[in-house]
Amino acid sequence: MKKLELVFLMNVSLYFKSQETILCFIQVNKKCLLSVTSLHVNPSFFDQKSLEWFLRKFTVDTVDLNYLPIDVIYDNIKLIRNLNLTSTLIQKKLLPQIESIKIDTKVDSNYVHILCNSFEKILSLTCSLDFFKAFASTFVNEKINNRFFPKVIHLINSRQPNTTNLSFLEKIVTTFNCKCVVHTDRQPLLATSLINNIFWRVNTISFGHITTNTLLSNFETTVFFNENVSNEDLNKLTMFVYDFYVTKLTLTSITEQVIEISELPPLEIFDTLTLNNISISNNNKLSAKRVCLNKSKFICDNSIESVESVSIKNSQCFLNDKTRCHDNVNNTEISFPFVNINKLSVNNIESFKLPYLNNLKKLHIKTCSRSKFVLPEKCFSGVTIKNSEHNTFVLNNESGRVIYLKNVVNSEVYIINKTIQPSSVMLTKCKNIQLICEHMKTVVFKKCETILFAHKKNKNESVTQQINTTRSIYTKIENLVICKTGQQISLSNIGVTKNLYLVDMENCEYKENFLDCEKVILFNNKKCNIEIGENHIKNIIVTCCENVNICGAFPVIESIQNINNINCEIIPHIKDQHLLSNVKDEDEDIDISKEQSMMKDELFNIGLVLRNAVYQSLIANFENVKQLKLINFNGCFITPINLHLEKLEIENCSFNQIKYVATNNLLVKNCHKVKLCALEKIIENIEITNSDISLKIDFKNDNYIKASHIFVNNLKMKNSTCFCQNFKVENVFLDFTNYKENDEKCFCLPANNFQVVNLMNNKFTINRINDINEIKFICCENNEITFSMLSKMSIKTEKCNNIKIFVPQFMKLELEDVLSIKVILLNVPPVEKQIAYYSKERRQCEDKVKYAIKNISLIKKIIKKPHLYDDLEIKFYISLINEFTHDYLQKVYGVGFFKNMTYFVAKENTFLDELISIFVNMINQLHVDVTKQIQKGIIDLLIAILHETKNDELMFCALNNILINPSFTKNTISDILLNKIVVSMSNKFSIDTFKTSYFVSLLRKMFELYPKTRDDFTFIIPQLSVLFKYNYYYEEINANIIYFLELFSEFEDKYSLQMLQNDISKLLVQYLKHGDRRVVDMIYLIFSNCAAGNLACCKKVVELGVVDFILENYYNYHYSSNREIIYVILNVCNHIGNSLEMVEIIGKEKAKTIVTFLYEKIQCNGQLQLPSKYIQNVTKKLNVVFQDDEKMIDFINKTTQEFFKYNQTS
Repeated sequence: MKKLELVFLMNVSLYFKSQETILCFIQVNKKCLLSVTSLHVNPSFFDQKSLEWFLRKFTVDTVDLNYLPIDVIYDNIKLIRNLNLTSTLIQKKLLPQIESIKIDTKVDSNYVHILCNSFEKILSLTCSLDFFKAFASTFVNEKINNRFFPKVIHLINSRQPNTTNLSFLEKIVTTFNCKCVVHTDRQPLLATSLINNIFWRVNTISFGHITTNTLLSNFETTVFFNENVSNEDLNKLTMFVYDFYVTKLTLTSITEQVIEISELPPLEIFDTLTLNNISISNNNKLSAKRVCLNKSKFICDNSIESVESVSIKNSQCFLNDKTRCHDNVNNTEISFPFVNINKLSVNNIESFKLPYLNNLKKLHIKTCSRSKFVLPEKCFSGVTIKNSEHNTFVLNNESGRVIYLKNVVNSEVYIINKTIQPSSVMLTKCKNIQLICEHMKTVVFKKCETILFAHKKNKNESVTQQINTTRSIYTKIENLVICKTGQQISLSNIGVTKNLYLVDMENCEYKENFLDCEKVILFNNKKCNIEIGENHIKNIIVTCCENVNICGAFPVIESIQNINNINCEIIPHIKDQHLLSNVKDEDEDIDISKEQSMMKDELFNIGLVLRNAVYQSLIANFENVKQLKLINFNGCFITPINLHLEKLEIENCSFNQIKYVATNNLLVKNCHKVKLCALEKIIENIEITNSDISLKIDFKNDNYIKASHIFVNNLKMKNSTCFCQNFKVENVFLDFTNYKENDEKCFCLPANNFQVVNLMNNKFTINRINDINEIKFICCENNEITFSMLSKMSIKTEKCNNIKIFVPQFMKLELEDVLSIKVILLNVPPVEKQIAYYSKERRQCEDKVKYAIKNISLIKKIIKKPHLYDDLEIKFYISLINEFTHDYLQKVYGVGFFKNMTYFVAKENTFLDELISIFVNMINQLHVDVTKQIQKGIIDLLIAILHETKNDELMFCALNNILINPSFTKNTISDILLNKIVVSMSNKFSIDTFKTSYFVSLLRKMFELYPKTRDDFTFIIPQLSVLFKYNYYYEEINANIIYFLELFSEFEDKYSLQMLQNDISKLLVQYLKHGDRRVVDMIYLIFSNCAAGNLACCKKVVELGVVDFILENYYNYHYSSNREIIYVILNVCNHIGNSLEMVEIIGKEKAKTIVTFLYEKIQCNGQLQLPSKYIQNVTKKLNVVFQDDEKMIDFINKTTQEFFKYNQTS
């Protein structure tokens, strides 16, 4: 996928038809995401929901509606195609705003009528001649105002007009004072019209010394200049541009000589302006989004603010000579007229000087030399360089963003730190460059050669002094990463203060007399020799290396790790030999994919690393383990024994569930959808980075009262989310260094104390109900935060600037730093009083909410009128339910109430979990029988919760309470339960591993509580097959599924037959080979029950190969219960004795083999305690079947007699 071109991926993405396909595609890698974001037109979606989702998330120039009705009009769209003109919204809101439209369909009188009566700002109409004749006739007949008629008509897909049609066009052009452009394949044979406002596409228009092609349908035109151009010619050009609404204009010279134009006319309507071999001194206002210069000279007296993108090739572009920039790097004078551009392309230029442009985001440099580029922080990741040398780059670091430079050759790079936070630099394929900076956080070299570092003595010095090789003046780098670089490395001019990484090096020699870093990490290196002199290294980690030698004296070394290496000599000259005992060998790092058997044994290591497990159920004894690290686990179910840790680390894991863990410190990094169930013990510290996890405390006896207690002291999060299910947190530390959308939802965590770090330039609203004791902002700037629902909060700051806090005017706010924070009061009443604003006149009831709640007639009126604020309306519903006792339920609950509740649940508001809790309490109050209408309303609300909630515990609690509530146990509610709840749960949890166990347990409860409706449960068997297939490695889930199937097999034969005819029966046979003993016993019991049924069931058991599997593998799989296996064979033999058809199906020889196997096992295992009467009846039947075989009859009867003798003796 990495090798595919971006243009190819963009073409592929245009064929996607749904939102789900787009989501799957962009999650493959960054290139797939970039291909979707680079599209100029959206894919042709099949449904309206996918189209509106795409337009909300991505920006395109052209919208393909695919004739779908839309509910939203997007203002930033330039072009729209495939309109559904029958849509009322398009007729009323979209068509009046359209300035240009192209119609390529057949003549439709309805469409023509809609267009004529909807246009208000139309400038250009492109259509066929027949369509235009119908349009003009309708326009005249309906007497529409002439000012709404298009100004320019483009006739396409037409044959050459005859005399009649030409006369019609002349009449229309004269009547409506418009212009008409006829597009034909070749020059028409007829004479040219006498009317000047009718043109042919192939014609040219000449005025003076200027010649122009007639514009095309996309408003493009090219103007050719001769040597002499007068002001009168330029004025004519201006009129031509305005008359034909030209948006893309190209000015070019007829010859290769540069044409000088004294002044550009005041053209303000361009989208693109291109100059070829033109020299212009412009004093007039210019408004164009894109400017392209080729072999041209552009001089401007005033800076131009409207241009967004500029392309310069072999050209000069600057303000007049008086304001040209000097050589000083720090000069703030502007020599470049386009001050607000965000894209710049420079091609084949020498001695070009680009000043500091604040909005510049992308810079493309090709074949440039001896030029100077001053880049803002927005452009750090948007620089593209090709075939350019001897240039100077000045980068202004304002907030510590990462700088990406590639293909920089023979150049100087200045990094000016304007903030305390140092910058980070990544250099790729750079050669012979000089990097000038005082302090850098992280520097990455990848395939680079000859990188020199320098240090500026003071900030005003623009050119650095000669590099000093002593340690007193050197560039300070916190982290240095060297990847795939040259054969010899020397770092004598820099000081690495923290970490040094050597990655993917081969045939490399590294010698250093002094190294001041704390840690050295080597990864995937081959044939490397490293010699280190004086150093302060504390940690050395060597991983996945081959033939690497490290030599040196390490006086302060603390730990050395040698992991997965081949033929590596590490530290041969250690002064303190006791450190050798701290060297970790390879046996402590367990690769589960290669050593699965180790997970069944008891583990004795104090520190343990487990890695590389996929879709496994892992059980092990961790009694002696104190530090555990899990790496690269995917879809695993981990149930440790005696796991009481000091530290637990989880890295690069996804879709895992870890149960019953006790730890003091928890570190989670780069994980996705990890669920942890912790023991009832306080966790001191949790650090989460780039992850989303769910954490739950396993309370004894399901004690939900403890959910309000604190079980985590400190929770630190960076670019992560943590769902705390049933506990509270003491302190929450939020790092917003790389803020992304919806990160502010962390403020809704169940905690009262927050600390926020590095929140920059953001604006959001926090929908939190519970008050905050204290929130502290550190190093935060330029933020606007709204606390809309709080009534009490205390705010502290440290190193902050320009923070605006919006709070309700009645809120109790404690504020320490008045200078850095500005508090703005919202003109809203307190939350409890806002609930009363439900009347049409918005009158306030003034503390009469309780009276209104008890007044049933007033409540019914309130329910019918939506509130001004959705969040407050939900809070009002919550207050209603809290105030009600079960005596009011019969009177108040109705369809309208539940419809409103369902509507707000579907909007994914922040009160969803609280609504579910109230909902559970409401169900528990239903001690009396309620009507079927109220039952239906409750079920509808439950379905809405099922599709929106992420709180599994509360959701299943609600389902369970409905099932056991006496108001729902009547048969009248069975159709709602089966057709709504079961289907909804099946669709939601079919491939969700962690919810399947709860789902199946609830199905079992339904099956037991509603015995008269079991016929309706047969449709769930195919769904159970899907669940079993997706959760094949989870024994606990499989046990639940198989136990549920066992219930089916115990009842009527039709259940067993439907189960045996489904694919799940084949999966059960496969699971017999390597399943858990308890699960295998249950499977044999299912097949035994099925074989004991009618002839069709027994026949299906034989066809599935269950009997053959028992005959072939009885001794190989002896761990299973012999009794259940014998019962399967015994029931099959009973049908052999009952029906000759069964003997014909199996075959007489195979039937003898089955019977012989049965009686041999009876003879050898008399202790099986099989039913004597059943054995006696089967023996009698078999005597009749095998009456022609005396030897067989003697063996059966003799074995039966021995069996009875053993039973009498025992």
